[in-house]
Amino acid sequence: MDYCYSCVMKNPSPLTTKDSKTHTMTSSGRQLASESLSDGEKRRVDTRIASQFPVQVNGVEGKSRDISASGIYFEIDENNNVGSKIQFSVQLDTPGGPINLVCEGEVVRLEKRDGKLGIAAKILSQSLKSA
Repeated sequence: MDYCYSCVMKNPSPLTTKDSKTHTMTSSGRQLASESLSDGEKRRVDTRIASQFPVQVNGVEGKSRDISASGIYFEIDENNNVGSKIQFSVQLDTPGGPINLVCEGEVVRLEKRDGKLGIAAKILSQSLKSA
């Protein structure tokens, strides 16, 4: 999903962008989004949570910016193409110690920012492994 993270963070009230995607933010700071489909039906998108977890793709380290049950956005020094399949892991700290969320994903959006590449990926499969 392509949404304007900056707009949502600056203005927590609902807003509509030119591409008909609607953004809202809950009082807890979690972002909710819905997407208008061509037939006017709305599709709910998983809650995105701001994060800064270490992410690794092909041995290259990066940092997440946000994550949800169905996708992730991270910044990394690794080039990719929209539509490509990627294998990545996210290191999570838990009370029992660190674990790795190992995922297969599909790149859905790329953004160049501050010398890094921002990658939005849809999570296709995932598993947890001890770190």
